[in-house]
Amino acid sequence: MTTTLRFTDDDRDDQGFVKVPSPPRNPEPRSLADLLPATDVQRPTTIRPLTRQDVISAAVVVPLLLAALLYISSSSTPTAPVTPPRAPTAPAATSAPVPTAPPIVAMLPAFAAPDGAQLGAIEATRAITPTAHYGSAWIQADVAGSGRIWLRASDWPQLAIVGPDLAPRPTRAPAVVIATATPEPQPPCLTAGTGAQMVTVCDWLESDELRVAAAAKWVATYGGSIGKVATPSPQVVR
Repeated sequence: MTTTLRFTDDDRDDQGFVKVPSPPRNPEPRSLADLLPATDVQRPTTIRPLTRQDVISAAVVVPLLLAALLYISSSSTPTAPVTPPRAPTAPAATSAPVPTAPPIVAMLPAFAAPDGAQLGAIEATRAITPTAHYGSAWIQADVAGSGRIWLRASDWPQLAIVGPDLAPRPTRAPAVVIATATPEPQPPCLTAGTGAQMVTVCDWLESDELRVAAAAKWVATYGGSIGKVATPSPQVVR
């Protein structure tokens, strides 16, 4: 059962405010039953119309009651604890496949001619067709994307040395003719004398004249007379 508190004109002063009765000096103690409203009181069957004073009182009291209720409700409502935001957790490591690094392609130099200017570098994976060579050190090849160029054979040991050899052939040195002097013909010689006493005469004379010259040389050398004069020795004419 809901009990409504109402104020009449007798409860208000001249200014319309609710009068608060002064407590007696020596009030007698009252029981709890005296303080509670009686439940068997008959409600009036007629409703008294609100007066102007009631409207003013309600306009003043109701906002005060609402403000008090709001204050009580806001102070009694427990403040929800502020939950700190959860730190983002690192995703679990998964065994992702490791990307395979692309193979490294060797880059080798190309030349415009044997021992000539370097044109740049080409990939070792290109299609290369040897066409000629320059000795055993250089290979001329038809390279895909570069045309006909020269390659060092030491850089491309897998290439065969085929085709014509464009290296100039060494010229044959002219034969050196050594002129030999023809020996002059020697005159015939004649040896005359005996034992250790011998003389030799070489001259372009007749045989008899050569004997006479040899005898005269012996006499001039050893003195006396020469016994026998030998036959002139023949000389080889070359």
